Amino acid sequence: MNDIKEILFNKTSKDINQDRQLLFEQYKLFLELTDKTSERRNTTNNFYLTINGALIAAIISLLTNISPNANKSIWISIAVASGIAFCWAWRRMIFYYKNLNSGKFHIIQLVEERLPVNLYNSEWKYLKEIKKHKSFSDTEMIVPVIFFTLYFSILLFNYELSAFVSISLPLIIGILIHLRCS
Repeated sequence: MNDIKEILFNKTSKDINQDRQLLFEQYKLFLELTDKTSERRNTTNNFYLTINGALIAAIISLLTNISPNANKSIWISIAVASGIAFCWAWRRMIFYYKNLNSGKFHIIQLVEERLPVNLYNSEWKYLKEIKKHKSFSDTEMIVPVIFFTLYFSILLFNYELSAFVSISLPLIIGILIHLRCS
């Protein structure tokens, strides 16, 4: 942590008032950039949610509209494999943004040590004291897992495996997710 402070804070100026003003201006700019990162994160989530919703709609269409003689299993398998790949990529992006935001908030907290008020430090300390507070990233991780479970269930039903396995597996995964988030 001390290495980051040494990199973060230059010792070039001797005018403390000018340094504080520049620090505050850079702080405001960095907050704007952090906000834009959060906007990109939301856009990314919306993209993956839309893609997965479209794939599920396509799969339902394949299941209900293709004649029984058509070889729909191949198309359903392709759609399911695509959906699983998108879920994997989505989770990777969530981890990426979680780490990126953690770094940005850490820098914000270091800068705030040199400002009169520590808004982010105070907010995080308060949120950690609340026992039921969950990070957005933890909640966010559930959605790709739900889609993955849905894809896996469709795959099992598509190949007419045991209905028990098809129904119980998503239930078990759902319980595990709930336990993980509790």
